[in-house]
Amino acid sequence: MKNKIHIMGPSGSGKTHLAEKLSTKLHILHYDLDDIFWETKYSTKRDIKKRDRILENICLTDKWITEGVYTDWTEEIINESKLLIWVDAPLHILNYRLMKRYNKNNKTNFNELMKLLSSVKRYKLNNGQTEYQEIVESYTNDFIKINNQKEMNLFLEEITTNYQHILNINS
Repeated sequence: MKNKIHIMGPSGSGKTHLAEKLSTKLHILHYDLDDIFWETKYSTKRDIKKRDRILENICLTDKWITEGVYTDWTEEIINESKLLIWVDAPLHILNYRLMKRYNKNNKTNFNELMKLLSSVKRYKLNNGQTEYQEIVESYTNDFIKINNQKEMNLFLEEITTNYQHILNINS
């Protein structure tokens, strides 16, 4: 059986946190789609052919966890996944996390922070949610939506018991 998990959601929703926790718990490599999209993080985009080749190589392996906001070039990884997780959070939580991230390590400049805040606002005003909903509706494998930290913690506690039928997990 193949252990393939894809996590999607807006910036600040907890995708990376969840992917890292699952990676440790399940002993599966985690791939941040930002590292595939960007040649130099947040400044130089990777060549599309190179990006697609990296994604294809990940799909060829039996075990992976991928996570990211991207939907326009990730159809293959979504279709290959055995479990799709949509991580969401209320707008005020997304904004708080993005501002906290900015203040903590200042890895983005202020203009980038403003773009991210604007992006999550548009997402919450339905553009992104509609796009993710369409992906979920056409997805044929198991799916879960996580809306808050309590649900995420419960999911992490139950992954080895409630998802054995999807993933090759020995509890």
